[in-house]
Amino acid sequence: MLLRPHSLLGPATTRLLTGLLTGLLGAAWVVAPVGCSKARPVAADSPTPDDFALSITLDQTGPGGAAWYVVDADGALRVATGTRLDRSPVPPFVRQLTAAEIAGLWDLAHRSGLESAVRASPAVDEARPRPGATVFLVADHARRAAALPADDPRLAATVVELRRLAWMESLPASQP
Repeated sequence: MLLRPHSLLGPATTRLLTGLLTGLLGAAWVVAPVGCSKARPVAADSPTPDDFALSITLDQTGPGGAAWYVVDADGALRVATGTRLDRSPVPPFVRQLTAAEIAGLWDLAHRSGLESAVRASPAVDEARPRPGATVFLVADHARRAAALPADDPRLAATVVELRRLAWMESLPASQP
């Protein structure tokens, strides 16, 4: 006989435990959105900060539609498509990025002006998705979150690269 978890605990207890686990995962994202993993090794001559981490949440108007992209400080790439809610858990792991891919992302975010836009924007609560794009960036031991328009050109190239790294479908030529 195959046992189902709810047959041992009951449906109400199962729903309660599921809600508690979802809440704990959401709280873990707010407290430590870059994970608890050790920082990845970076070459001494690399301009990429050793604590570089990035999270971009896009609403439906963003390039490629609603999605949540997360690059943890250890290089783990996580992606979820669809609308992010306040209680959404951390996106699932897609793949481990190489040091070169992480350096490329940092360089792109830096060259495109995304990094300076986030640093210059008024801080927002990164746990609450906003219309457009919510960008969370960690670099050089500083954490910043900013709300940007989803069509901000400083955001587009980074989103296209994150989609490529996540093996997602390329965006049409009409979208950045």
